[in-house]
Amino acid sequence: MLFNTRKVRPVLQDEVTECGLACLAMIASWHGRETTLRALRNRYPVRIDSGLSFFDLMEISNDLGLRARGLQFDAGELDALKTPCILHWGMNHYVVLTKVGYGSVHIVDPALGETKLPLAQALTHITGYALELNPDIGFTRAGRADRIRLRDYLEGLTGIRKSLAIGIAGGVAAQLLLLLGPSYVQLTIDEALKKTDVDILYLLTILFAIVFLFDTLYANLVGNIKSYLRNIVSQQLSANMVGHLARLPIGYFLFHNTGDSISRVSSVSEVGRFLVDGLVGGLLNIVTCTLTLVLMLYYSPVLAGISLAGMVLFALSRLAIQPQLQDAMSQILTRGAEADALLIENIRSAHSIKLLSAETARSSLWVNAFTQKLQAMRQQERLQLLFDAVSKGIVHVEQLVIVTYGAWLVMHGQSTIGVIYAFIQYKNLFADKFIDSIQLYVRRKVLQVHMDRVADVLQTETEEPAPDAVVRPVDGFDGTLSIRALSYTPKGGNRPILRDIALDVPAGSKIAIVGRTGSGKTTLLNLICGLVRPEPGTLFVGGVDLAEVNLRQYRKHLAAVTQSDQLFRGTIRDNITNFAPAPRIGAMFDAAKLACIHDEIERLDHRYDTPLGDTQKFLSAGQMQRLLIARALYCEPRLLILDEFSSNLDQATTHEICRNVLTLPCTIVLVTHDASILSMVDRIYQMHDGVLTDATDAWRAAEEAR
Repeated sequence: MLFNTRKVRPVLQDEVTECGLACLAMIASWHGRETTLRALRNRYPVRIDSGLSFFDLMEISNDLGLRARGLQFDAGELDALKTPCILHWGMNHYVVLTKVGYGSVHIVDPALGETKLPLAQALTHITGYALELNPDIGFTRAGRADRIRLRDYLEGLTGIRKSLAIGIAGGVAAQLLLLLGPSYVQLTIDEALKKTDVDILYLLTILFAIVFLFDTLYANLVGNIKSYLRNIVSQQLSANMVGHLARLPIGYFLFHNTGDSISRVSSVSEVGRFLVDGLVGGLLNIVTCTLTLVLMLYYSPVLAGISLAGMVLFALSRLAIQPQLQDAMSQILTRGAEADALLIENIRSAHSIKLLSAETARSSLWVNAFTQKLQAMRQQERLQLLFDAVSKGIVHVEQLVIVTYGAWLVMHGQSTIGVIYAFIQYKNLFADKFIDSIQLYVRRKVLQVHMDRVADVLQTETEEPAPDAVVRPVDGFDGTLSIRALSYTPKGGNRPILRDIALDVPAGSKIAIVGRTGSGKTTLLNLICGLVRPEPGTLFVGGVDLAEVNLRQYRKHLAAVTQSDQLFRGTIRDNITNFAPAPRIGAMFDAAKLACIHDEIERLDHRYDTPLGDTQKFLSAGQMQRLLIARALYCEPRLLILDEFSSNLDQATTHEICRNVLTLPCTIVLVTHDASILSMVDRIYQMHDGVLTDATDAWRAAEEAR
């Protein structure tokens, strides 16, 4: 195994099927081609239900300019592998092998980060297959071009420049006044006390009392402005982040759980806080360090050199642990997101957990995830404690040397007590600001973990059309649908879900699609709704290619009731009217009546003002289903999509709702397994293994034969 000093930087997976891509990102970056998991995911999508094979990894490696060599090895040959390399781990996982030591194995696990395992334990996971990767002739080394910089965040902020300027100006003034403090003590000792002049003492006291008063006022002003800026910057960045998140395609949320998305939104607040602390605090630290160093050199160049040398040693010791702190922070965020996701899932699924008697098992899953987070936090704390011990030693040694040498200067008449005291005060101020500056620098490096997580969201393309894209209006959409040779294979898949679909739905017609579970019905509805983008020239709405329309504008003309629909926190009124600021009460009542839920709402104590939420489960599944139908009908759509809308309804209620809905003038596409309502629609289509056929005549013939 070849010796190397470079370090493999961990890349943690977002989903279990991305371990292979994460390993490739780590090794490509180690060889000099900075690569992110997001970039590989966009270029080489992985299906949620399956990962990458060894052959897939080899093909992707070749695209990246890495020569891949697949190996089968025995336990005794482990130390002969050229590291870093990819190991097949536990039959369904990949890790990066970085080092084989005496009786131990060092790996970077995309799910856990850096790990050192006893050799015996590692051999229980190793399957005997490895992938060595080396730069090929076409390999190009390059830094990351997609990294978002701090200045990019600043460009999106509004209304902060004036406050920022006042904060910096006030801070500079406060620091200048602060620099006068040591001079007060020096003049008091060397002038007033030495000459026993009471008038000078009183004069100095009055003058510096005024100085200290202004210093206090300026410090309070700067503190309030920084607090205000932190809030407004975090508010704007978080609002931009959540707004962008809401406009992402549905595919993004399939790869990121709830806890992970919440963690990324929290990360943008960390970025906002650093923007204020780094910009205001950093500038003030630079000004103070420069001025205090000049004054220290004026008082004693030798003492100033000693102090500066001590601070350089402090900086080197702090920077030495910065990479480990950054890795620990990455693991804290990832492990914390997993623990949060499990907790949210446990709370939401309390009903199912109790029926399965799975309280202990589900609690254990959360405890394990939370323990991993605590372990990462403990690692960060250990690093911080180690640094604190080293830094305190450096500062103490520096203090001893300066006090001893300063006393020697006073003893030999080369300085005065007041001068040495003033120097020590300036030295302490210089050290404080210098340490703050180094801490800010390290914090900035660790912040990159947060910024990368935020970038994963912000650099994912939204459903909005590109600025230079040709967007065709859909204002005249009348509900007409036309599908031509539509096929669909999910990203990363090798088998089409839909094959050569052809369908014409005139405006105002009502059609039903039937078929076995998993045959592709819901996928077709997702394409019609624009949740999944079809290939250009295959799906037309109102005669316009769906690939050329603004999806948000298009969806204003349609409504859908799907199997994954949810009610929101708020009142029944809010849910039916979609939180409209000025709801149409008459339309709300009409929609509820069409959905056969109005009378039941009226029997509630608060009627339409009855609050709904995660903890209020007083509505039955059928009642919630009808509220979802009422919400869709309130929109008065031109195209109505109904996917298994009757799954929680009895047959009598289903038929009544069908009679009400099918009289509406809009186009209706419904997917159902309920054969009793098929006689109410105009056309019936059968979906089988991704192929759609017109089954109207066959179904009607079969009905007549009964």
